[in-house]
Amino acid sequence: MIDYEIRLSEILNDVPGTILVSLVGTDGMGLANSMKDDSIDIEKMDADITSVVINSQKIAKDREKGSLMELFFTTGHSTYIILPINDLYFIYLLVEGEKQNLGLARHELHSSLKDFEESLKY
Repeated sequence: MIDYEIRLSEILNDVPGTILVSLVGTDGMGLANSMKDDSIDIEKMDADITSVVINSQKIAKDREKGSLMELFFTTGHSTYIILPINDLYFIYLLVEGEKQNLGLARHELHSSLKDFEESLKY
């Protein structure tokens, strides 16, 4: 069985510019996280990102174009990568600064997906 916090810490430390990685249920409750910025209200962040995921899943379903595969959004200073694990869970990563490596961030999330899928089967 995967240790969620250890795996999330590995992603956090392996991807330049990453300040937060979180494993969240679609109910908005975080299962585990790892972060470098303690000023972030992780419970609020998880709930806010959950709203984005739920609304995106609804759009995908309404358009009948398949299930949600991946989400990216960028603000002036931050990039969020969100990856659904299944219908009930997702993982997201927040990168900031000049050292962002989005390709590596995506790769790390996708490479860890199988471990999370196995552990979070329902």
